[in-house]
Amino acid sequence: MGVFTFAKHKIHGIDKDNFVYSYSSIEGDALSEKIEKISCEIKLVASSEGSLIKSTSKYHIVGDVEIEEEHVKRTR
Repeated sequence: MGVFTFAKHKIHGIDKDNFVYSYSSIEGDALSEKIEKISCEIKLVASSEGSLIKSTSKYHIVGDVEIEEEHVKRTR
């Protein structure tokens, strides 16, 4: 996991009934000149052993650039 000094998030929604939280990282160290924002959705799902956390991230890139897998791993 990467170490970042700051991040600014925009909250898109909190669904208490379905245990879903969605937000975007819109400023901070995790972004670069190649990434406009990172949108995330966190969902808690019941399981037989308690609960699971499902996390989805979408990278919104600038132009036609490609993001290296190493950058994705650092921003998790």
